Amino acid sequence: MISQLINRHNNNNNNIVQLQYRSFFDLPFQSSPSEDFNDNNNKNNRQEFTDQRIVRFTKTQIYNVVANVDDYEQFLPNCLESTVLSRSPDRMEAELVVGFPPLITEKYTSIIYLDKPNRVLVKGMNSTILKYLESEWKFEELNAKRTLVTFNVTFEFQSTIHSRFMSLFFDDFTKKTMKAFLDRAYIIYSADPLYFDDDGDKS
Repeated sequence: MISQLINRHNNNNNNIVQLQYRSFFDLPFQSSPSEDFNDNNNKNNRQEFTDQRIVRFTKTQIYNVVANVDDYEQFLPNCLESTVLSRSPDRMEAELVVGFPPLITEKYTSIIYLDKPNRVLVKGMNSTILKYLESEWKFEELNAKRTLVTFNVTFEFQSTIHSRFMSLFFDDFTKKTMKAFLDRAYIIYSADPLYFDDDGDKS
């Protein structure tokens, strides 16, 4: 029963259900990542943060929100500009400007790999302050009314001082990013009657 896995998240709307935290690599639902998406170079100084939720949206709906990079600047915390430079069915290239004012404002290129509706992988490139940046979204359908969303971010700054400083609040930033995408999904899909059921947490 899904009710044994989750606690209701009662902030905002009732479409979001908080998943009790488990280590990202211990998830029984996790599929093996494609070798094309792996980077096995030096990882000693990288920081990694993960957030997970069970939500009352289909995996396709959540995927569509995450894959719509053009709209990031409208709702994503600290995203000042988002411009898609090129796109194909399974790959996009975008230019993002992010800011943590007054400390950091950075423009960089993102290569976005698309596996609709299961996975979105984003690799940051051409950054002056980031040595490594990768974020990954995974969407797993639990049943017709529940999707498990996993958001994982791995980063490393050129400067060790920057990395240590950012690690102090990056976990909170990861959770705010997840919430921003789910809030966006609620705005877009709230009219769908599927998400106004009264049957509790039945599987």
